[in-house]
Amino acid sequence: MIYITSVAIVLVLLVAIGCTGTPTPDPRIDHLQALAQDLSQDINTLTDQVERLQSPPIPTPIPTLAPALTQAEIEGLIRGAVASGLQGLPTPAPQPTEEDVRRVVQEGIDAYDASRPSPTPSPTLAEIDSLLEGRIGEAIAAMPPVPTPGPTPSDIQGMINNSIADAIASLPPAPTPGPTLDEIHGLVSTEVETAVSELPSLSLIPQTSASSRITLTDDISIAVHPGRPIAGRDVLFTLDGLDPWSRVDIEFVDPRNETAEWITDDEGRFTRENGDPVTIQSLYADEYGAVAWQRIATKDTEGIWTVRINIDGVRHTVTYPVSQLQLSVQNVDTVGLEMRRYQGTASDSYIASLVPSSFAVDLQAHLAWVVKRLEEEYGLRSTQIPDIYLAGDKTNLDTIANAVGTDIGFKYGFYRSVGSRPGIYMRTDEFRTGVQRVLTHEYVHLLVGELSDGREVPAWLNEGLAEYVENKLGLESERPNATRLLTYRGLDNVTAAQVAGLGRNLAELESQAFWNSQTDPTVIALQYGKAHMAVLYITREFSADAPIHLIRRIGRGMSLSRAIEEVLGITYEDFQQQVDTWISAWNDPEREVIRTYVAQMNSIYLAVDEQVDRRNATLGDSLQQSQRASVLRDVVTKILNVQDDLSDVTYPESTQKLHEDFSAYVDTVVEWLTLERDYATTGRDRNRTEANDMLPEVNARGALVWRALNNLQYVYQVGRY
Repeated sequence: MIYITSVAIVLVLLVAIGCTGTPTPDPRIDHLQALAQDLSQDINTLTDQVERLQSPPIPTPIPTLAPALTQAEIEGLIRGAVASGLQGLPTPAPQPTEEDVRRVVQEGIDAYDASRPSPTPSPTLAEIDSLLEGRIGEAIAAMPPVPTPGPTPSDIQGMINNSIADAIASLPPAPTPGPTLDEIHGLVSTEVETAVSELPSLSLIPQTSASSRITLTDDISIAVHPGRPIAGRDVLFTLDGLDPWSRVDIEFVDPRNETAEWITDDEGRFTRENGDPVTIQSLYADEYGAVAWQRIATKDTEGIWTVRINIDGVRHTVTYPVSQLQLSVQNVDTVGLEMRRYQGTASDSYIASLVPSSFAVDLQAHLAWVVKRLEEEYGLRSTQIPDIYLAGDKTNLDTIANAVGTDIGFKYGFYRSVGSRPGIYMRTDEFRTGVQRVLTHEYVHLLVGELSDGREVPAWLNEGLAEYVENKLGLESERPNATRLLTYRGLDNVTAAQVAGLGRNLAELESQAFWNSQTDPTVIALQYGKAHMAVLYITREFSADAPIHLIRRIGRGMSLSRAIEEVLGITYEDFQQQVDTWISAWNDPEREVIRTYVAQMNSIYLAVDEQVDRRNATLGDSLQQSQRASVLRDVVTKILNVQDDLSDVTYPESTQKLHEDFSAYVDTVVEWLTLERDYATTGRDRNRTEANDMLPEVNARGALVWRALNNLQYVYQVGRY
C-alpha cells in the first residue's frame, strides 16, 4: 500500500515537472505544482520510515582461511560479494521514466481536449484533477504487483560499500607491496611482467660459523644457525616478523636441485598415499609472529642447499652452504678402501668416503658418554676405548669387513676384539639416533666379551643385553622419541608373532652362528626383538643387574641353565615358558598411561570439532537470525562443558607442553564461539569483527595441537596416527 501511494506521488510530481516546459502558462499547472510540493513532505516521511526498517544481516564467513589470492582473484571476490549483496535485496518494479509520465499527462490533456467540444466552456480545475487522477490510477493498475520497496540509491551504495569492506576484511593479510604497476610497465613488457611476478625472491646466507640473519621484506627476516652449516649436523631456522598465527610452507632442495624428504624432529619419515615422500611442511607463527624449525640433516651432503618459504602465496628462496668439518687428518690408511684417520683424545676414528667428517668427532663424544653412563649404571668399564671405523653404506662396510677377515652378513656393525685393527666397525647411513644406537650396541658387545672372559655367551643374552642398553640409553639421548618409536614398533611385532605362534624359542637362539646365518629381514627383526624382551623381562621381574650376573657366571665356565638357576632361582625351561607368557600379554606401563591420555584427548578434540561444525552449519541461508542465535547458544553451552572436561584430565609429565597448548586451543575456541553467539543474539557488528579476527589463531592452534596429538600417538604406536 505504501509503495503504490509513493508511486502515485512520484507520478504527480513528474507530471508537474513535465508540464513546466509548455510554452503557454496555465493556472492549472500552478495548482498541480503546489499540490505536489505539499505531498513531497509525505514522501520524505515515508522514505525515512523505510530506511529505518531496512537493515539486512551480514553473514559471518566460514572459519577457513583461503590461500593467498592474486589481484584478479581479489577483484573477482569483491565483485562476487557485491553481486551477492545486490541479489539479497528485493527488486523493485521499474520506475516510470519522465517520458512515460509525459506520455500519461499528454494522454490526459488529449482526453480533456477531446472531451471539450468548442465552444463548450473549459472544464473546471476540479474536473481536470479528477480526470488526471483517473488516468494515473489506470496506469498504476496496469503495473505488476511489487514487493516492499528496497533501499534508496544511497542505501544501495552504502550496502555495496559495506559488502566490499566485508570482503576485504575476510581476506588474508596482503603481502608487502612491491613495485607499482607504473614502475613495472616502465621496465618490462606485459608478457615479461607476468613471468617476473612469478619468480621468488632469492637470498644467500653469508658463510659464517655463527648465526646468520638476512632480511626477506621490510618486516620479515630469517636467521640460520649456524651460518655455515656442517655436513652431518642439523640446521636451525627462525623466521620473525610474520603476522601472528599466519601459515608458512617450508620445502628443502638439495644441491642436485631435487626436493628433499622432510624429516620430523623425532626422525619420522612420512609418505603420501602414492608412496611419494612428504617434502613440504606447513608451519604456523606464534602470537609474536615467529616460527622456528630445524633441518634434520644427518644425511645431508655438502653443497648449496635451498629452503623455499611460502608466506601467504609470496615465495622466498634462501640458499645456504653445507660444508665438511675441517679436521686435522694425520694420514690415510687402506682398510679395504681408503680411510682418513682422525686422532681423538681417547681413540681414533677412521672415515671412509660418503661419511661426513663431523661423525668422527660426534661419535667419539657419544662413545665417551656411553662409557661413562655404563660405569655409573653397572660399574662396568672396558679396559680400552676402541677405535671406530665408519663406513658410508653396506657396500663399503662389507668391503672393510672382508679386508679384516670378518663376514658380517646382515649386521649394521660389529666389534672386532682380536687380530689387527681391533675396534668397532659400523655403517653411518641412518639418522643420528640410529647411528648412535649401533655404536652403543657394539660397545656392549665389547663389554660382554670382557665380562665372559672370551667365552661364548648365548646369542639371545648377548644380543638382548646390547638391545636393552641401546634402548635404555637412547631414552636419555637428544631424541628419546626416536628411540621410543623404534622400540614400541619392534616389540609389538614380537608380541603379535608370539600370539600367532610364530615366535622363536630362546633355545633356538643360543647359537651365534645360527643367529648370524639368517637372511629374512622379518625373521632377523623378530629374533632381535625376542632377545630384547627376554632381557627386559629379567630386569623387570628380577633385577636390573641380573643379566650382568648371568654373563659373569658363564665367563667362569658355568652353563646357561645353571647360571639361570643360581641368579633367577628357576629352571631354564620355566624361564623360557614365563618369557613366552609375558611376551604374549606384554604391555608397557609408560605406554599404557599415554594410551589412556591419548584416548581422552582424542575424545575432547572431536567434541570441539563437532561444535565448530555446528557453528559452520548456521552460516547457510536456510536459518533465520533467531534460529542461528538459538543454535549458537547451545554450542557455547556444550563447548563450556568440553572445557570443564579438559580441566579434569590428568596428564603425564612428558605431555605437559602438549596439554598446555591443547588447553589454550580450547580456551580460544570458547572465546571465539562466545563472540559468535553474542553477534547472532544482538546483531552488534563489533562482535562479528572480533570473532573473525580470531580465526587465524583458532585455525593455527587447532592445526598445531592436532599434529602434536598425532605425533604422540605415532611415537608410542597407539591409536590412529
